[in-house]
Amino acid sequence: MDSPLEAFRHSPDADPAPEPPAAGDRDPPLEGEADGAAGAKQPGDAREGGWGGSAGATQLGGARGLGGTSPQQRFGAAAGRAPHPVRAVYLLALVYLAVYLLPRLWPGSDGGPPLDLLLFLELAHDRLKVWDGEHWRLITSTFLHEGWFHLACNLAGLVLFGRPLERLLGSGRFLLGYAISLAGGALAFQAFSGTAPGIGASGGICGILAIFITAHSSRVGRINPLARAHFWFWMAAAAGLLIAEAPLVGSAFRMASGRPVDVALSVHLGGFACGAIFGFLSFAPARTPAIQRWAARLLLGGVLVSLGAYGLVYPVFDWAWQLRASREARRLGDRERLRDLLEAARSGGGDEAARWILEDEIEDGRIPEALEYWRKRPLEDPTLHRRAGYVFLYDALAAEDRVEASQRVLDELIELTDQALRKERTVDLLNEAAWYRALRESDLAAAELLAREALERLERESGDAGRRQDEAVETQVINTLGWVLFLRGEHGEGWRLLEDAARRLPIGPHFAYLALAAFQRGERAAAGRYATLALSKGELLRHEKRLMERIQEALVSG
Repeated sequence: MDSPLEAFRHSPDADPAPEPPAAGDRDPPLEGEADGAAGAKQPGDAREGGWGGSAGATQLGGARGLGGTSPQQRFGAAAGRAPHPVRAVYLLALVYLAVYLLPRLWPGSDGGPPLDLLLFLELAHDRLKVWDGEHWRLITSTFLHEGWFHLACNLAGLVLFGRPLERLLGSGRFLLGYAISLAGGALAFQAFSGTAPGIGASGGICGILAIFITAHSSRVGRINPLARAHFWFWMAAAAGLLIAEAPLVGSAFRMASGRPVDVALSVHLGGFACGAIFGFLSFAPARTPAIQRWAARLLLGGVLVSLGAYGLVYPVFDWAWQLRASREARRLGDRERLRDLLEAARSGGGDEAARWILEDEIEDGRIPEALEYWRKRPLEDPTLHRRAGYVFLYDALAAEDRVEASQRVLDELIELTDQALRKERTVDLLNEAAWYRALRESDLAAAELLAREALERLERESGDAGRRQDEAVETQVINTLGWVLFLRGEHGEGWRLLEDAARRLPIGPHFAYLALAAFQRGERAAAGRYATLALSKGELLRHEKRLMERIQEALVSG
């Protein structure tokens, strides 16, 4: 596969090697250099160590003399400029590697969260927390990476495009362009992204890609890039690629890490735009009209200020900000403004905003209001609506031992799943219907039939590859069937299935129902052991966590 430099050289509109510029057309020499001074390397200089030299020459992109053309000629460096040493790129790469590796090698304090998780919670770009004053997250989030694949992609882009740019610009101007690109990406994320926290240096990487394209198109200070179709073609191609790659790279991240990961398109485009403007300011020829230079400076400043003002101060059209503002309106007792903000947030954020509204109501102890909202303003996606009813409403009521109210919610969930099953019989729906009946401890015979049908359908529809992909779903169905059988008095078979689910996927909820089963069988030691495992593994709902704590309290007091 061609490197970017090689691809540029072979592009349809690539220029031939430039003629040496007239003395009046040359850019002024770099600071500390004299134009044509002794030792300066010229485009055709064959002395060792120069860009066009033979033995010992440093080549861009790690390739030497592609097609008989020196890197200076291919990249269009102006005569009289020797390459700067590459330091900043390698320093940044080492910092990113250290920040990624050290927390994973350091286990963290006993009983506390892993250090990498703690760094994510404290340093990731959480828009709501930035609005609350934690502005350092705009910077610290750029040093974190989600996984090895994320880190490898950013390091590859940094080295591939950063090394030639630092040779041309020097460490100081390279770091300035990189920082401006990072700022553009972070502010764009704050202004336009969703509610999930963001991490990564992608804004800076996309920025140096834009600077790279501008540098190549300008022939390093000899041709105004704005006047070239070459420049606009590659800019449009790169921007289109950034837009198109978001779902593809997101899927690759999910395959590599096994977790749902979304690509922040706003970061990529924000960094790319700021990098393009900085690239023009850095590589436009000296004879470029002053009005174009001032317009570019104003445009760059305007982009950063506008993104900062909207994203940090008053993002009035952002539904997450509207939800945040609704909390203040509630605190002040402004019911009319509260209603307007909630309606605007629901209109802009849809089901995601509805889930946030329910969660806010429950966290503030307004469970009856949350229940009324869930019933009167159902989520558009029936699956999400049922999920919200279980995760938020049933969980909150069961954790507070409000038995009758929690059972009424289960009755509604059973009715909703039965209605959905009349239209289609999927594994998830069958398992849901069985699970709600098991929690209700009613109609357990039907629950067993539903769980067995779900398991049979899963085994029938999944091949070997599908089984690996559906491990979480399959173990969830096995856990459901095991608990239903245990409740029906088939303790042996039920226990075997519960153990099988926990063995295949050792997560908190699976150990929790093993603990409940052991406690009901009077196996106190096993109940305590599994309760401790469930609490340590996490992923428990509040009512499940409360049940585990009660088992531990009963074992201690007994």
